Amino acid sequence: MMNPSGQTIGFNDSTVSNTLTEGNPIVPPTSRYQPPIGYYIPLDRYSIRLKDFTDSLAHVSVFSDSVVYDYRRYDASSNQTDSLAYETTGIGLRNPDTQLKLSDFKTLIMENNAEKVIDVIGYAVNQDDSGFFGVINHDHLRLVNTGSQKQYTLQLINATTSGQSRFLHSGVAIPANSSQQIIPAWTDLGQPITVETDLGNDGTIADTVFVGNTLGVDERGLLEIPKEHSLAQNYPNPFNPITTIRYELPKPAKVRVSVYDVLGREIAVLVDAVQDPGLKSVEWDATKLPSGVYYYQLVANAIPSGQASTFVETKKLLLIK
Repeated sequence: MMNPSGQTIGFNDSTVSNTLTEGNPIVPPTSRYQPPIGYYIPLDRYSIRLKDFTDSLAHVSVFSDSVVYDYRRYDASSNQTDSLAYETTGIGLRNPDTQLKLSDFKTLIMENNAEKVIDVIGYAVNQDDSGFFGVINHDHLRLVNTGSQKQYTLQLINATTSGQSRFLHSGVAIPANSSQQIIPAWTDLGQPITVETDLGNDGTIADTVFVGNTLGVDERGLLEIPKEHSLAQNYPNPFNPITTIRYELPKPAKVRVSVYDVLGREIAVLVDAVQDPGLKSVEWDATKLPSGVYYYQLVANAIPSGQASTFVETKKLLLIK
């Protein structure tokens, strides 16, 4: 990746390179060689180039204080290059290759007691097409299409401590060389969302449509009870020094959430209580611990104990100071 001054940071041919002031590669302390899992970079504009793919997944995530931008596609090949750009207002993509590429863009908006997710799924980019995706006012998404007309699937998720609600609509059209503002009604995703279109990208809204939720009422679930246990990846990860762990309970359970070091020693108990079903979260403050790899584990014993087996899941997190 490169900033406007030409300073770079990245990984190529098994070598980490870094001429970026205040930029640092994130390399976990392990006993064997491992490429960086990410980079700490100062706030700026960056061009990002992905190439020499070893499998079909191309993936970039950019974490800021309260917004995460995620780009990925599942049809990458070794002879292709993905050209991305990041700035504080969003992330952009240009396709320099002859092949059409199907891309997914996700924005995760973090708030004190909620997460808002906006997914643009199956966004087709032809040769020399470009797109831009950016959050406005922590509330809605601006989507810019410089290229041919496209269709995409729009998914929204509003997750709070009491549950989550979802919105899904396939076949949303964006005209050629135009931009859209996607404006959800976050308090009730059962309601249609507003899509304002600027034809020609001249700053004038030429058309406004209302797009309905195609999910059934049971699938939207404003206070949805999870159908199964799950343990999410902590956010942020890597982190310093506080991270949030989220998990889901489909039934009442005796819950224990613990953190372990690489030797398997329990170093923190974050939850040890009976909890009702729903979406749960807990913070871990690792201020007093050294950088390194740790593991967190969810153990949920159903109540009454004879009704179901115990659920156990463990995930890895990375503390970097």
